Amino acid sequence: MGEVFVDEIVGDFHFRRIEQRDKDLYMGVRAEVSEVAEFYRKYPDFSDHNWNLILKDDNEVGMVVFQQPDNLFVGTCSFQGVQKENLELGYDIAKELRGKGIGTRMVGALFQLAHKHFPEREIFVRVREDNSASRRVAEKNGAVFIKMDDPPEVIALQTLLEHNDDLTRAEEARAIIERSKNTVRVYRV
Repeated sequence: MGEVFVDEIVGDFHFRRIEQRDKDLYMGVRAEVSEVAEFYRKYPDFSDHNWNLILKDDNEVGMVVFQQPDNLFVGTCSFQGVQKENLELGYDIAKELRGKGIGTRMVGALFQLAHKHFPEREIFVRVREDNSASRRVAEKNGAVFIKMDDPPEVIALQTLLEHNDDLTRAEEARAIIERSKNTVRVYRV
């Protein structure tokens, strides 16, 4: 099924598995890029709950990425489904580095890392339909569009609905789920 790695350098990018000390970096970048970001800002306990799930999930490897040699924080990535038949990659680039080509190179290194550790697996990446920059990054690195689907946040919000008795939060989560349906492009890497 592939080994679960902890620390590796590909090209000039250092991929390191997340640790407790990385919470602000990891969740900060995630909070910049999705509609769930408003939930993170509005309900810190939701962010904490998701962070704890990420740390404990044996099926997901979350990583922080630094450019070498200066150890510049570039963004985050995740390997989802490491215990399943198919592997899904996620990536987020730090806001201040977007549009400079660094993200394209980082994602190329991420794709290499995924194929190295999971050579026999089908590998996918999901990109929001309205995120043309991220679509270009995936496509420049050889990802091929295969279908439209729901975003991964839908799962997090559905979990929130199952474990929450706050009516306001539930209504907000349902509205985001409804708006988010079939808004993500799935690519084969």
